[in-house]
Amino acid sequence: MVFAPLASGGMEWPMAAYSPRTGFWYSHAKYSPSNRGVTSTGTTPQAGTLLGVRHGVFGALNTVTGKVAWTIPILTTLPTSGMTVAGDLVFFGDNTGLFYGVSAATGEILWVFDAWTVPGGTGGNAGAAVYEENGVEYILYGFGGEPGQSFELGDAVVAFALPSALAAAREKTAAAKARVK
Repeated sequence: MVFAPLASGGMEWPMAAYSPRTGFWYSHAKYSPSNRGVTSTGTTPQAGTLLGVRHGVFGALNTVTGKVAWTIPILTTLPTSGMTVAGDLVFFGDNTGLFYGVSAATGEILWVFDAWTVPGGTGGNAGAAVYEENGVEYILYGFGGEPGQSFELGDAVVAFALPSALAAAREKTAAAKARVK
């Protein structure tokens, strides 16, 4: 017998995000059916994942219409990262080590960071944190653990500054210096 979802199917963990700017709810879904059977001796063999059918999607749901606004299929692994909204961007990672920045409105992939380029960086199974310091907005993400494994602690934590925030902070600093002169 094949059944879905199993514990790793559907959408339950990690966290989703909402943006009042777009009215969209951002999350992922996993398709990971499992099989279970009974042998002729009446014993139940251990359940297993069916080969070639595990996949997932990151996407956005329009909360006004109830329709899917956009999706990004993930065919190499199950999605295990939470989605985080910062301004007009959505951030999420996958457990192959890629961390994405996409348009919150359209799902267009605008930026990709490969965690294998930093010491200790491997897959990403967490949700990003967003904070602001001195007018610059940062996205903080933990990478680590074995690719393909959930619930692993990160071995590298990387903060990314949003380019528009950096430009705004530079302009603010320049204006403040001009007023002082």
